[in-house]
Amino acid sequence: LDNANNNNTFMVELRKLLKLWDILFDHKDHHIRCFPHIINICTGHVIKKITDIDLTEVADAWMSSLPQDLNDHRTYQDALVCDPIALGHVVVQALCASGQCQDVFEDYIWEENEKGYWEERYEHGNDTGTYKIDILQLIHDVKTQWDSFLLILATDTHRLQPIDAFLEHPNNRDLKKYKISQMEWTVLQDFKAILKV
Repeated sequence: LDNANNNNTFMVELRKLLKLWDILFDHKDHHIRCFPHIINICTGHVIKKITDIDLTEVADAWMSSLPQDLNDHRTYQDALVCDPIALGHVVVQALCASGQCQDVFEDYIWEENEKGYWEERYEHGNDTGTYKIDILQLIHDVKTQWDSFLLILATDTHRLQPIDAFLEHPNNRDLKKYKISQMEWTVLQDFKAILKV
């Protein structure tokens, strides 16, 4: 059960029904918390400690205040200070700002898939190979779903190459300011590992 009032009402009614059968039932002692709700609360606390989600709501003003060359964040500490979680939200908002922008991004991924553009370094050795990226919509965070932020990190970090390449493309000069540095992507990967626990 989640923590909504209707579930408290349910437990009271269950107590009444069980009483008809002479079964003692204390609705307060037997209240069962919703596991996904508890996980949502816990992950929300973790995310709050490592980011300022409210900054994503003023994306353009905030991004304008950051240094223009985000690749200057060479240390892990520098990347943490720039709040890569909020930056990730800002990137998704920028790429999804309009249907036209989304379409252009998806077309870009499709075209580069056809060219075999995306490279992946294999786990063992220095060999690389090309792979295709599924053309899926970028995911927005939903505060009431505990795993939505983890899904964002999973899909966005998988799309590191296309997002970076798209933001660097000469036709997207106005979007270049949203580019996330390699170290910030590393920090996001670490956050993903934390949330998977």
